[in-house]
Amino acid sequence: MKRTHDIDSLFAASREAEPYLDGGAFTSAVMAQLPRPRELPAWVKNSLLLGATVLGSVPAAINLPIRELIMEIVPTVQTIPFMAAAAVVMFTMSYGVAWLAQKDIV
Repeated sequence: MKRTHDIDSLFAASREAEPYLDGGAFTSAVMAQLPRPRELPAWVKNSLLLGATVLGSVPAAINLPIRELIMEIVPTVQTIPFMAAAAVVMFTMSYGVAWLAQKDIV
């Protein structure tokens, strides 16, 4: 906690030591000359999201022990309803996140 006070005192000392430089209308003139931010089309946003998802999923899929998983899953048919429920939950969550992002709620 003592370091926080040291930093605060350094900030206070620097505020007192340095004079305030009034830029006049310089900042507003520069901001007025900047181009308006562009809004990306929805298909570009979705393509970027899909690309990031693929890039993140490929290393996980490569390192997944598929043979061992198949040998575990095939004999136990009881897991199929659980896997279906998990897939439905994941689809619903993904759809909800995409909907929230589209409505700019997130």
